[in-house]
Amino acid sequence: MMIRYATLAALENDPRSIAEIYRAVAPLIALFRPLAAGQIRNTLCRLKVEGLAMELLQSNEHRPGLIITPAGRRALDKWLRLPPARARALDVRRARVLCATEQPTAHTLGIICRNDVAHLRHRKRLLLSRRPEKPQHTAPIWLWQMAIAEIEIERDWLEEVAPVP
Repeated sequence: MMIRYATLAALENDPRSIAEIYRAVAPLIALFRPLAAGQIRNTLCRLKVEGLAMELLQSNEHRPGLIITPAGRRALDKWLRLPPARARALDVRRARVLCATEQPTAHTLGIICRNDVAHLRHRKRLLLSRRPEKPQHTAPIWLWQMAIAEIEIERDWLEEVAPVP
């Protein structure tokens, strides 16, 4: 899923080639797993089939020949605005109650985001305490590292939205 949205974001910048898309997307995806250039090409084809990207009428061999559609822009905006479900799991019920009883303010949303940051810190501490060091553990070390990196990305995003005082 991340490759899909990272590629959509790269298409917004009007790339000149697939290599340029790859250079924009690879550092983000490399946090989780290696990325091959062929995956970008396949993702572009899938985006076209799903209607999130469309072919340019006049394209040449140096351009990927795709632009983001309004549906693709809406999907990307929706994905960027919503914090990950796992990060919001702690306060979903409280947020629903607040939003149902009153118009949510920046203050109440800030409290929810700060609680989510605290929850992510707690999850990271738990994962760090259970680091797989021996081969008998079922989860490989790269899976553990991926979970830690994902938590840090979610936490950084939430701290940008609602800075912790």
